[in-house]
Amino acid sequence: MIVGRGANLILKDYQPMNLFIYADMASKMRRCREKGSKEEKLTDKEMENQMKQIDKQRKKYHEILSGFEWGKKENYHLCINTSDLEIKTIIPSLGAYIRNWFERREKQK
Repeated sequence: MIVGRGANLILKDYQPMNLFIYADMASKMRRCREKGSKEEKLTDKEMENQMKQIDKQRKKYHEILSGFEWGKKENYHLCINTSDLEIKTIIPSLGAYIRNWFERREKQK
């Protein structure tokens, strides 16, 4: 499995399922604080600015490679808002959805 960074282009001949996972800023900041280094002492404003800069770079990189707008729902098979969710709790449901999606696609061939 290849995730992000142009995977939709790298795997285009395999007709992959394209997902876009996103969350609101408060949820992203909470996850960063939980997972991040305790030594990193960014203020909320500094962390938010850093996240916005990273998202801006991801958007630019994706659009240069693909010509598609990063994050625009029409460019993905499934968009998932993980705000206020513990990501590991949605994995079983997501796995079932993806298996079903690939099974349906195989039957259509």
